[in-house]
Formats: sequence, structure tokens, C-alpha cells
Amino acid sequence: MKVLDYILAMTKSMSNDKVVLVSNYTQTLDLFEKLCRLRRYQFVRLDGSMTIRKRQKIVDRFNDPSGGDFIFMLSSKAGGCGLNLIGANRLVMYDPDWNPANDEQAMARVWRDGQKKKVYIY
Repeated sequence: MKVLDYILAMTKSMSNDKVVLVSNYTQTLDLFEKLCRLRRYQFVRLDGSMTIRKRQKIVDRFNDPSGGDFIFMLSSKAGGCGLNLIGANRLVMYDPDWNPANDEQAMARVWRDGQKKKVYIY
């Protein structure tokens, strides 16, 4: 968590980049949320408890260039196919999946057509 805290602090202080945090566990997303509140980072969260309509609103809000959200927290299982998060160009795979194809799919969320910035995966 210390390394993540450092990555987020450096990204926030040195750029206007947005970050996607991916975890397989909602308990880990809860820890991310605590860190974001402590550091006063604006964030959104998508996990399995949300309706499809609410998910799309959150994605649209995050991808809006004029929006203030810095972090998108994503439960890897709730993301599903076709989720486009090109509002961010940095992605942190906090706890990799046992299936590498799931990790590749998660990484592809920020590296899609329409992405205008260099993409960083941690």
C-alpha cells in the first residue's frame, strides 16, 4: 500500500493524469477508498453492487475531461467486457488475477482507440 500511495502522490503532483485501480477483492477497494479519503483524492468506484445504468454514469463522469475525479476504483470481476476508461492513462493492477487473460482485459480498459496519452501500467 505504501508503493501505491507513492505512485498516486507522484502522479497527482507531477501531472493531470487519471488512474484506474484494479483489484479482485472488494475489501481491497475498501482500503483504496480509505486512502483516497485520507489524501483527499476525488474518486469513483465500480463494483458488483451497482446497476448497469449507474455503472455507465460513473464511467461517463470519470471519462469527462473537465471532471475532477482522479481515481477510478474497479473490481476486476464487475468490469465486464467493453468497459472504456480512456479518461485515465495509468492503471494499477493491485492484485493480479490467476488468469492472465483477465489482467490483459483490465489493462486494455485504458489502452483503447481514442486514448490520447501515453499509457502506464503498474
